[in-house]
Amino acid sequence: MANADDVSDLVFTWYDRAQIDYSDLYVRLYISYNAWFRQVTRTDFDREAIARLMKRFIIWDDYIQGKVLGRLMPIVSQIAQLTNAEPLISSRWDGCVHSETDWKNLIQYWYQVRCDLFHGSMGLRDKMQQQRIRLAYESLSLFMGEITNRMAKAFTPADCRRLKEVQTLLQGNTNNHQQLEGIKGVLYQKYINSPDLWKVDMVRV
Repeated sequence: MANADDVSDLVFTWYDRAQIDYSDLYVRLYISYNAWFRQVTRTDFDREAIARLMKRFIIWDDYIQGKVLGRLMPIVSQIAQLTNAEPLISSRWDGCVHSETDWKNLIQYWYQVRCDLFHGSMGLRDKMQQQRIRLAYESLSLFMGEITNRMAKAFTPADCRRLKEVQTLLQGNTNNHQQLEGIKGVLYQKYINSPDLWKVDMVRV
């Protein structure tokens, strides 16, 4: 029979190890988001990029209308309650997401949580801070899930190369002409129907 103190240590040690590290996940997720928004806003300056993101309203208009990102609204509602009770400290905005439809300040929230994490101003063992990070991760994950899903349906440079390759093959004598015509048709339809890769948040789906 194991010593009771050893068992107690084992319980607490493995319980702690089993907890989700939202701070690490959020940093990884933000790298994806950062790469995306720098490309779509054409600037390397985060503050300028965020200002430009706030002009890309179509996906957010659809969100408010309940057409997309349905699971996001209850999470943003929690963020609004949390930040209205205790605003984030920032010299550039009031630190609050005011409601579940306040998407502009949600963008500010994502950035401020990122800054606090990167600059070490968050006490990671503080329950309030952990909750802020978790909600930032959960909300941004849903947004980026929608963005990457749309990007996957866009006509990409790789699709363009594949289409040219298929067209070249069709000009020669080939035994799989019908199969190649099918691939060409699919790529044509994707080209016609898909949004620009870097404007997927600016079209209605």
